[in-house]
Amino acid sequence: MPSSRRLLALATLVTLPLAGCVAGSATVTSNMTPATQGEAASSAAASVTKAPATLAGRAGASASPSLSGEGVPGAELATALTAAINDRSSVRLDLAGAAGTGTMLVDTKAQAAKLTLKIPSGRTYVLVRKDSATWIKGVSKDPAKPWTALAADGSDPVSKQLGGSAVFPQLNLTKFTGLFAGLLGDKTRSGDGSQVRFEVPAATYFQVMGGPSELRSAVTKPIDVVLKTDADGLPTSLVSTMVVKASPVVDTTTYSGWGKPVDVQAPDAALVAP
Repeated sequence: MPSSRRLLALATLVTLPLAGCVAGSATVTSNMTPATQGEAASSAAASVTKAPATLAGRAGASASPSLSGEGVPGAELATALTAAINDRSSVRLDLAGAAGTGTMLVDTKAQAAKLTLKIPSGRTYVLVRKDSATWIKGVSKDPAKPWTALAADGSDPVSKQLGGSAVFPQLNLTKFTGLFAGLLGDKTRSGDGSQVRFEVPAATYFQVMGGPSELRSAVTKPIDVVLKTDADGLPTSLVSTMVVKASPVVDTTTYSGWGKPVDVQAPDAALVAP
């Protein structure tokens, strides 16, 4: 079993960039969100999403800076993104953040995903989801059986050390769009596509993306979120910059190969620890 520090790094990398595929997001979601979000975060996020759209999340006309491009309502953007993403069933995500780096392959039609994570210590974890089952490689002490099955209800030892919630590469590629509700984005041209910048309240960000409690408590200022899309309106990158102890922490998800086949295989049963 890896140390609690390694598991915290794993949890951070798993829960933050993947909420879009998550997640999502993709999430790639990403979107391996802890089961318990917290009443305070839920309440704060709800109050934000019900409020009228304000530029980059800032409330009040006097607090809104001038747009450098076109103002885009977050709900409108989320609808367009959802339509474009739902036309595809597969994608590759490349992830980078303070907790490490990784790649994720997602096929929503096959209900399959493969997530490879490398944390700063150099240790690598691989998570595979296929046919409603999930396995992790990198925690077993038996070199002959490097894979470990994870319980859907989070009752296995690995999931318990990650906070009692199940660890799954989720398949919701649009969940990250929940970040934009009630906000007004600043849209500019970027190559053949566009770039939209939002300033997302921290409570909303963690409500949608999830994240370890240690990180939630350390981030109180709004989070700068920049989404880039291609000419078809599909995400090409999602970059979140948050301030932790006066220092910026950047999480980046890069999307590629929308609609192209991905190869996700379940591990051989002989390689799975009992």
